[in-house]
Order: sequence, then structure tokens, then C-alpha cells
Amino acid sequence: MLCRARLIIETEGATIIARALSADDPEWCRSYAEKNLLILEITTQKVETLINTCNDYFMTIKAAMAAKV
Repeated sequence: MLCRARLIIETEGATIIARALSADDPEWCRSYAEKNLLILEITTQKVETLINTCNDYFMTIKAAMAAKV
């Protein structure tokens, strides 16, 4: 089974956060910014991996937004 997620988060720090996230993107994940949108695309074979990856991204984004990046 192929699992996919595309997360779009509107934030003024989208470009900075995307640069920080993309440095650690594995080949099956992609993070980038378009204007004030942070876009995360995840494609994996396991739903557990998809859930864990989303959680990891959310925790990192939450920390970055709290720091007012």
C-alpha cells in the first residue's frame, strides 16, 4: 500500500522553516515553501511511517514557530 500526505501550513516564516526541514528530508519526503506556505509532501509504504513522519514535522514546526523564526 502506498501512503501519501501533503500538508500545507500558512506561516510568515515558511521559507526559513522549509530550508531547515529540507536539510534532513529523506528521499521519500519533500519540504519547500511557496510564498507564505510551508508545503510538506510525504510518500511511504507504511501508514505508521507516515504518521510518525507527520508528527516529527509538526514538532519541529511547532518549535520553529514558538521561536518566531
